[in-house]
Amino acid sequence: MAEKTTLEKLNDLIDENEGEFAKAMGAKRNFGTWMSVAKMWVAKTSTTMKYADCGRNDIINAYLTAAKLGLLIDGVEGMVNVRGKRCQFEVGYRGIVRLAGQSGIVINARTIRQGDKIDIDEGMGVVHHTPGWLIGGESGEAIGFYAIALHKDGRKIVRSMSMAQVRKRSRDTDTWRAWGDEMGEKTVIKSLEKVLSFGDAVDDLLASANVHSGEYEEEEPEPQHPPQTTRDKVLAAAARAEQDAAAEGPQCGDGSDPI
Repeated sequence: MAEKTTLEKLNDLIDENEGEFAKAMGAKRNFGTWMSVAKMWVAKTSTTMKYADCGRNDIINAYLTAAKLGLLIDGVEGMVNVRGKRCQFEVGYRGIVRLAGQSGIVINARTIRQGDKIDIDEGMGVVHHTPGWLIGGESGEAIGFYAIALHKDGRKIVRSMSMAQVRKRSRDTDTWRAWGDEMGEKTVIKSLEKVLSFGDAVDDLLASANVHSGEYEEEEPEPQHPPQTTRDKVLAAAARAEQDAAAEGPQCGDGSDPI
Protein backbone atom coordinates (compact mmCIF):
# COMPACT_ATOMS: atom_id res chain seq x y z
CA MET A 1 0.00 0.00 0.00
CA ALA A 2 1.35 3.41 -0.99
CA GLU A 3 2.23 5.79 1.83
CA LYS A 4 -0.27 8.57 2.31
CA THR A 5 0.58 12.01 1.02
CA THR A 6 1.01 14.97 3.37
CA LEU A 7 -2.38 16.29 2.27
CA GLU A 8 -4.08 12.99 3.08
CA LYS A 9 -2.40 12.86 6.49
CA LEU A 10 -3.42 16.44 7.28
CA ASN A 11 -7.01 15.85 6.20
CA ASP A 12 -7.14 12.73 8.37
CA LEU A 13 -5.76 14.70 11.30
CA ILE A 14 -8.38 17.41 10.90
CA ASP A 15 -11.20 14.90 10.51
CA GLU A 16 -10.08 13.01 13.61
CA ASN A 17 -10.30 16.20 15.68
CA GLU A 18 -13.42 17.67 14.08
CA GLY A 19 -15.41 17.22 17.28
CA GLU A 20 -12.85 19.12 19.33
CA PHE A 21 -12.78 21.95 16.81
CA ALA A 22 -16.58 22.18 16.77
CA LYS A 23 -16.73 22.22 20.57
CA ALA A 24 -14.08 24.94 20.74
CA MET A 25 -15.87 27.11 18.19
CA GLY A 26 -19.32 26.84 19.73
CA ALA A 27 -21.76 29.29 18.19
CA LYS A 28 -19.16 31.83 17.04
CA ARG A 29 -19.84 31.06 13.36
CA ASN A 30 -20.97 28.31 10.97
CA PHE A 31 -18.70 25.35 11.69
CA GLY A 32 -19.25 23.68 8.32
CA THR A 33 -17.94 26.78 6.56
CA TRP A 34 -14.96 26.93 8.90
CA MET A 35 -14.06 23.30 8.21
CA SER A 36 -14.34 23.74 4.43
CA VAL A 37 -12.09 26.80 4.48
CA ALA A 38 -9.59 25.05 6.78
CA LYS A 39 -9.31 22.13 4.36
CA MET A 40 -8.86 24.52 1.44
CA TRP A 41 -5.91 26.05 3.31
CA VAL A 42 -4.43 22.61 3.89
CA ALA A 43 -4.83 21.74 0.21
CA LYS A 44 -3.03 24.94 -0.82
CA THR A 45 -0.16 24.62 1.65
CA SER A 46 0.45 20.87 2.03
CA THR A 47 3.17 20.81 -0.65
CA THR A 48 4.84 24.11 0.27
CA MET A 49 4.90 24.20 4.06
CA LYS A 50 7.11 21.82 6.03
CA TYR A 51 4.38 20.20 8.12
CA ALA A 52 6.66 17.18 8.57
CA ASP A 53 8.83 19.35 10.85
CA CYS A 54 5.91 19.73 13.24
CA GLY A 55 4.33 17.26 15.63
CA ARG A 56 0.69 16.23 15.42
CA ASN A 57 -0.17 18.08 18.64
CA ASP A 58 1.46 21.24 17.33
CA ILE A 59 -0.69 21.17 14.19
CA ILE A 60 -3.87 20.32 16.10
CA ASN A 61 -3.28 23.18 18.56
CA ALA A 62 -2.84 25.68 15.72
CA TYR A 63 -6.20 24.74 14.22
CA LEU A 64 -7.78 24.56 17.66
CA THR A 65 -6.67 28.13 18.38
CA ALA A 66 -8.35 29.33 15.19
CA ALA A 67 -11.55 27.52 16.19
CA LYS A 68 -11.51 29.00 19.69
CA LEU A 69 -11.11 32.49 18.22
CA GLY A 70 -13.79 31.83 15.60
CA LEU A 71 -11.50 32.93 12.76
CA LEU A 72 -11.33 31.43 9.29
CA ILE A 73 -8.01 29.96 8.18
CA ASP A 74 -8.14 31.71 4.82
CA GLY A 75 -5.04 33.92 4.71
CA VAL A 76 -7.14 37.00 5.50
CA GLU A 77 -8.74 36.46 8.91
CA GLY A 78 -5.99 34.07 9.90
CA MET A 79 -3.53 31.47 8.70
CA VAL A 80 -1.75 28.37 9.95
CA ASN A 81 1.95 28.61 9.15
CA VAL A 82 5.08 26.59 9.79
CA ARG A 83 7.85 28.78 11.16
CA GLY A 84 11.06 27.00 11.97
CA LYS A 85 10.02 23.80 13.71
CA ARG A 86 6.70 25.13 14.96
CA CYS A 87 3.25 25.19 13.45
CA GLN A 88 1.23 28.15 14.68
CA PHE A 89 -1.91 30.16 14.01
CA GLU A 90 -1.46 33.80 13.04
CA VAL A 91 -4.12 36.50 12.98
CA GLY A 92 -4.63 38.38 9.71
CA TYR A 93 -5.78 41.97 9.43
CA ARG A 94 -9.42 41.01 8.93
CA GLY A 95 -9.11 38.75 11.94
CA ILE A 96 -8.11 41.79 13.98
CA VAL A 97 -11.20 43.62 12.74
CA ARG A 98 -13.43 40.63 13.54
CA LEU A 99 -12.04 40.10 17.04
CA ALA A 100 -12.43 43.80 17.71
CA GLY A 101 -16.04 43.70 16.52
CA GLN A 102 -16.79 40.77 18.83
CA SER A 103 -15.49 42.91 21.68
CA GLY A 104 -17.61 45.89 20.70
CA ILE A 105 -14.74 47.78 19.04
CA VAL A 106 -15.22 49.30 15.59
CA ILE A 107 -12.09 49.72 13.46
CA ASN A 108 -11.84 52.05 10.50
CA ALA A 109 -8.89 53.09 8.37
CA ARG A 110 -8.33 55.90 5.88
CA THR A 111 -5.72 57.16 3.44
CA ILE A 112 -4.23 60.65 3.82
CA ARG A 113 -3.53 62.49 0.57
CA GLN A 114 -1.65 65.58 -0.46
CA GLY A 115 -4.01 68.55 -0.18
CA ASP A 116 -6.04 67.04 2.65
CA LYS A 117 -6.44 68.95 5.90
CA ILE A 118 -5.39 66.56 8.64
CA ASP A 119 -4.83 66.89 12.38
CA ILE A 120 -3.96 63.72 14.33
CA ASP A 121 -3.32 63.46 18.07
CA GLU A 122 -2.66 59.79 18.85
CA GLY A 123 -2.32 60.48 22.57
CA MET A 124 -5.79 62.00 22.80
CA GLY A 125 -7.31 59.72 20.18
CA VAL A 126 -8.36 62.61 17.97
CA VAL A 127 -8.46 62.82 14.17
CA HIS A 128 -9.78 65.72 12.13
CA HIS A 129 -9.56 64.83 8.45
CA THR A 130 -11.04 66.86 5.61
CA PRO A 131 -10.33 65.66 2.06
CA GLY A 132 -8.78 68.30 -0.18
CA TRP A 133 -11.67 68.30 -2.65
CA LEU A 134 -14.05 69.37 0.12
CA ILE A 135 -12.07 72.55 0.81
CA GLY A 136 -11.75 73.75 -2.75
CA GLY A 137 -8.61 71.86 -3.63
CA GLU A 138 -7.68 68.44 -4.92
CA SER A 139 -6.73 65.23 -3.17
CA GLY A 140 -3.37 64.19 -4.56
CA GLU A 141 -0.98 61.30 -3.97
CA ALA A 142 -1.26 59.21 -0.82
CA ILE A 143 1.19 60.38 1.88
CA GLY A 144 0.06 58.34 4.88
CA PHE A 145 -2.61 56.29 6.61
CA TYR A 146 -4.43 56.12 9.94
CA ALA A 147 -6.71 53.69 11.74
CA ILE A 148 -9.19 54.36 14.52
CA ALA A 149 -10.47 51.82 17.03
CA LEU A 150 -13.70 53.08 18.62
CA HIS A 151 -14.75 51.40 21.88
CA LYS A 152 -18.34 51.12 23.06
CA ASP A 153 -17.72 53.66 25.82
CA GLY A 154 -16.52 56.25 23.30
CA ARG A 155 -12.78 55.81 23.85
CA LYS A 156 -10.65 55.96 20.71
CA ILE A 157 -7.26 54.53 19.94
CA VAL A 158 -5.56 56.08 16.92
CA ARG A 159 -2.50 54.92 15.05
CA SER A 160 -1.00 56.64 12.02
CA MET A 161 1.85 55.86 9.67
CA SER A 162 3.56 57.84 6.94
CA MET A 163 3.89 56.36 3.49
CA ALA A 164 7.61 55.93 4.15
CA GLN A 165 6.94 53.95 7.34
CA VAL A 166 4.47 51.68 5.58
CA ARG A 167 6.70 51.09 2.58
CA LYS A 168 9.57 49.97 4.81
CA ARG A 169 7.49 46.84 5.37
CA SER A 170 6.91 46.15 1.69
CA ARG A 171 8.49 45.82 -1.72
CA ASP A 172 7.68 47.73 -4.89
CA THR A 173 5.28 45.21 -6.41
CA ASP A 174 2.42 45.31 -8.86
CA THR A 175 0.10 44.81 -5.90
CA TRP A 176 1.29 48.01 -4.25
CA ARG A 177 1.21 49.96 -7.49
CA ALA A 178 -2.36 48.87 -8.20
CA TRP A 179 -3.85 48.86 -4.67
CA GLY A 180 -1.54 51.01 -2.57
CA ASP A 181 -4.35 52.57 -0.51
CA GLU A 182 -5.74 49.20 0.54
CA MET A 183 -2.30 47.81 1.33
CA GLY A 184 -1.40 50.84 3.44
CA GLU A 185 -4.69 50.79 5.34
CA LYS A 186 -4.23 47.07 6.01
CA THR A 187 -0.76 47.72 7.46
CA VAL A 188 -1.92 50.45 9.83
CA ILE A 189 -4.81 48.25 11.01
CA LYS A 190 -2.23 45.60 11.93
CA SER A 191 -0.41 48.16 14.06
CA LEU A 192 -3.50 48.41 16.29
CA GLU A 193 -3.35 44.75 17.28
CA LYS A 194 -0.57 45.34 19.82
CA VAL A 195 -2.54 47.96 21.77
CA LEU A 196 -6.11 46.61 21.64
CA SER A 197 -7.74 44.46 24.29
CA PHE A 198 -10.29 41.99 22.95
CA GLY A 199 -11.44 40.94 26.43
CA ASP A 200 -9.71 38.79 29.02
CA ALA A 201 -10.65 35.43 27.48
CA VAL A 202 -9.43 36.29 23.98
CA ASP A 203 -6.36 38.15 25.22
CA ASP A 204 -5.35 35.19 27.38
CA LEU A 205 -5.84 32.79 24.46
CA LEU A 206 -3.74 34.93 22.13
CA ALA A 207 -0.98 35.15 24.72
CA SER A 208 -0.97 31.48 25.71
CA ALA A 209 -0.95 30.31 22.09
CA ASN A 210 1.77 32.83 21.15
CA VAL A 211 -0.50 34.12 18.41
CA HIS A 212 0.53 37.29 16.67
CA SER A 213 -0.32 39.31 13.63
CA GLY A 214 2.18 38.25 10.97
CA GLU A 215 3.86 40.78 8.71
CA TYR A 216 4.31 39.41 5.20
CA GLU A 217 4.88 42.45 3.01
CA GLU A 218 8.65 41.88 2.91
CA GLU A 219 8.13 38.60 1.06
CA GLU A 220 5.17 39.60 -1.06
CA PRO A 221 4.95 38.23 -4.61
CA GLU A 222 2.88 39.86 -7.28
CA PRO A 223 -0.59 38.24 -7.34
CA GLN A 224 -2.86 39.36 -10.14
CA HIS A 225 -5.76 40.26 -7.87
CA PRO A 226 -6.58 42.87 -5.18
CA PRO A 227 -4.81 42.51 -1.80
CA GLN A 228 -7.86 41.21 0.10
CA THR A 229 -5.82 38.06 0.76
CA THR A 230 -2.34 37.31 2.04
CA ARG A 231 -2.60 33.71 0.86
CA ASP A 232 -0.31 34.03 -2.15
CA LYS A 233 2.56 35.63 -0.27
CA VAL A 234 2.37 33.04 2.51
CA LEU A 235 2.58 30.24 -0.03
CA ALA A 236 5.48 31.88 -1.86
CA ALA A 237 7.43 32.37 1.38
CA ALA A 238 6.81 28.78 2.40
CA ALA A 239 7.96 27.49 -0.97
CA ARG A 240 11.21 29.41 -0.70
CA ALA A 241 11.79 28.09 2.81
CA GLU A 242 11.23 24.54 1.60
CA GLN A 243 13.74 24.96 -1.22
CA ASP A 244 16.36 26.38 1.15
CA ALA A 245 16.10 23.41 3.50
CA ALA A 246 15.16 20.63 1.11
CA ALA A 247 17.99 18.42 2.30
CA GLU A 248 17.02 18.56 5.97
CA GLY A 249 15.27 15.57 7.54
CA PRO A 250 11.94 16.02 9.40
CA GLN A 251 12.05 16.91 13.09
CA CYS A 252 9.13 17.30 15.47
CA GLY A 253 8.94 20.81 16.88
CA ASP A 254 7.00 19.90 20.03
CA GLY A 255 8.21 16.39 20.76
CA SER A 256 5.03 14.67 19.57
CA ASP A 257 4.67 12.19 16.77
CA PRO A 258 5.06 13.62 13.26
CA ILE A 259 2.14 13.53 10.84
